[in-house]
Amino acid sequence: MEKIQRRIFFWTLVAAFFVITPAVVLTAWGYRLDVHRGIFVRSGSINLKTNPQDFNLYINGKLQTSKQLNRVNNSYNITGLLPKSYDIAISADGFQTWKKTISVHSGISTEFWNVLLARNNYTQTPYATGDAKKFFISPKNDYVAVATSDDAGTTVKIMKLNDKTIADTFSL
Repeated sequence: MEKIQRRIFFWTLVAAFFVITPAVVLTAWGYRLDVHRGIFVRSGSINLKTNPQDFNLYINGKLQTSKQLNRVNNSYNITGLLPKSYDIAISADGFQTWKKTISVHSGISTEFWNVLLARNNYTQTPYATGDAKKFFISPKNDYVAVATSDDAGTTVKIMKLNDKTIADTFSL
């Protein structure tokens, strides 16, 4: 009886080896089991580079934990996604939510670089510009030209942005 039990145990292990090994090897090569179709398909991935970098990511309404996000090259990489459409939402405290429906394709990484979340409220800096209608910012962002027009003519004031003082005034 003991000999039969050992043979059954041995052949059970052999069968388990031939069933489990292909699944492990295919998973290591980037394939995932598509339960609906019953086959292994090559998975895809999503790369995100956002500003701000501290955000919450929702895929199909489900919050992705930090364990599911791989940080590579200052971007976030979500791997092992089956090829299909996903609803993605990125949110952060004090910022508006970014939403997109994307398609992940087999063996391809879908990339979203420079996802910029807009703030809900921006701080405003008051400047003494009077009833100015036109502003012209210098290329180096240290000066701004403020143009005003009235019955007497046009006046252009050059303002230093760092200390909010008028550097020059021109009248036409």
